[in-house]
Amino acid sequence: LVAAVAAVERPGTASATNVAGCSEGQLAAAITTAIGSDGVVDFTGDCTVNFSAAIAITGTVTINGNGNNVVFQGST
Repeated sequence: LVAAVAAVERPGTASATNVAGCSEGQLAAAITTAIGSDGVVDFTGDCTVNFSAAIAITGTVTINGNGNNVVFQGST
């Protein structure tokens, strides 16, 4: 699994991790990165993320759709 995520610094805010793809693995990797810094997961485009299992969020994370149409679906 290759995750396309990148940490981006924003002046005056926590670091952001961009999610360019719509896979469950990419979202999980972005959340893991963001948890370490009370960061932000930013979606860079419209997408639907299909879940096969729950993703544990064990820290402070903001998930930002940035005005994009982001859909989470699946059964957990």
